[in-house]
Amino acid sequence: MRILQLGGAGVFGVFFMIACTTMSQASRSPASDESSIHIVATTDVHGYLLQQKNPDGSSFGGIDVMSGLFQIARQADPETLLLDSGDLYQGTILSNTSDGATVITWMNYAGYAAASIGNHDFDFGPGGGDAQVRKPGEDPLGVLKKRIAQAKFKFLGANICSLDDDPGQCADAKTFQVAPFTQPYVLTTVHGIKIGILGITTPETPETTFPTNVARLRFQPMLETIERFVAELKTQGAQSVILVMHEGLMCPDDKCDPQEALFKTIDGLAPETRKMIPIILAGHTHNQINMDYNGIRIMINGSYAHTFGYITLTPQAGGGLELANALSVPISASKPFLGQTAKLDPQPLQLIAGDIAGANAKSSEVVGKLASPLTLEKDKGESTLGDFVTDALRLCAVPDCTKSADIAFQNANGLRIERLNAGQVTYGDIFEMLPFDNAIAEIAMKGSQIHDLVDTWYSYNHGNMSETSGLHITFSPGNTHKRTITNFAGQSEEVDDPISAITMSDGSPFDEDTVYRVVMADFLAVGGSGSGFVMKNFMPAPVIHQERNLRDAVMDYLHAHSSEALDYSKLGGHRLVSE
Repeated sequence: MRILQLGGAGVFGVFFMIACTTMSQASRSPASDESSIHIVATTDVHGYLLQQKNPDGSSFGGIDVMSGLFQIARQADPETLLLDSGDLYQGTILSNTSDGATVITWMNYAGYAAASIGNHDFDFGPGGGDAQVRKPGEDPLGVLKKRIAQAKFKFLGANICSLDDDPGQCADAKTFQVAPFTQPYVLTTVHGIKIGILGITTPETPETTFPTNVARLRFQPMLETIERFVAELKTQGAQSVILVMHEGLMCPDDKCDPQEALFKTIDGLAPETRKMIPIILAGHTHNQINMDYNGIRIMINGSYAHTFGYITLTPQAGGGLELANALSVPISASKPFLGQTAKLDPQPLQLIAGDIAGANAKSSEVVGKLASPLTLEKDKGESTLGDFVTDALRLCAVPDCTKSADIAFQNANGLRIERLNAGQVTYGDIFEMLPFDNAIAEIAMKGSQIHDLVDTWYSYNHGNMSETSGLHITFSPGNTHKRTITNFAGQSEEVDDPISAITMSDGSPFDEDTVYRVVMADFLAVGGSGSGFVMKNFMPAPVIHQERNLRDAVMDYLHAHSSEALDYSKLGGHRLVSE
């Protein structure tokens, strides 16, 4: 694991020092006494409950392994706190077919104390096969409320406000009423020390889940929310506050942008508030970060049950807690933790045995074959995995691939694996690649509107393009120019335009006045992942084919080539080309 240590209090002149933490540190019991506070921290599990394989064939993850490791932590300290930073259950057949119930069964067994609500914890909408409201009387928060009712721990969302329940219509960031289905914090006593656990959900949630599911919610600014509830916890006797946040940091090549929302939030905190917060258990960005910033440790513990955090806090003489250790521990049965190796615990698997059997049967169904592996490189333009999915969507948007579209788009963050191996492809492979129940949306768009959408996505994704089929786009990230776009609501916005040329993938001209048949996930068509500005009040309105989702298109594409293995060993040359 790499530790990023950030020196200095301000965001300018940021200096990074990189160091390595080996497992030998995690295998030793940190120096502690009976008053030390120990925390086990997970995040972005996304329904990955079963053991998985690394490329080298070794295993990681699995709730039988996690349970054994957590038992070691509790043997060392029976009052160890288990906390999670959100995105609990969206992502696997085992979880999704139960609307996340299997994950909560596991967390109840493990004895979690609290979890922040993640953006993808809203994804299942009403449930029962409907990811969004389709019928009268359905509740867009139906599944989340069921999981909260099922949980023996607390779901925290201090900055979530409901327009239907707040008398002030969520207008005042300092006095709003927290949505009634959740709560802002828990106050607990560990080894005689009162600790507040405060949960925050990313304000980006309306753009990173189905916007319609959270249309009646507002996600308040993090800074004001933290100040308000840390002060409230302090009046209730809390000596320290642990922030459990579904908000993270993107730090490519170990270089974090000083303008990241989390940094700016910490910088804005009053000094007395910062003193109350020894550590932020963050998430959302699926990376490993263990960083000191402005007096607070920020820790992100990856995703998909690869690792967990093990944190030790010790009491200060003048009150409060200070950080003694924050270690990243691999979820592995073969590597030591606190001087022991985990004994596999079969009981959590037995609790969901029926769900596992059903998921395994469905996952193992062979749906096609590939002649070459597919890989996803989100920050390098075109990729073979993106080529494959967008080709499938464009060519097989309708059943049996009887009518193709002109252009297809797919957001790279909607593709949840980085590699699909050559050979047989199973339904489980397709599901893990496309776990979201996105229906196919069809839109009639002028070329100029497509240009607007591509530029909007480019700006939203910090210089990365979306996956595309049907277009050949020549662009230069180092040579952008500003242009103003106007949407159907009459609003204008300035965006970066890196495009120097666009043609159709067959070499024919791309015309800004021509109307094209465009297909994409309904999540994008209704405003998700940065498309909200262009798609606001869009006319003609997108046609959502509720009966057909992205996985259907991919499987039909594989079936249409069942007599041959699809070969994507070379990039198609009809997507994103950087000058």
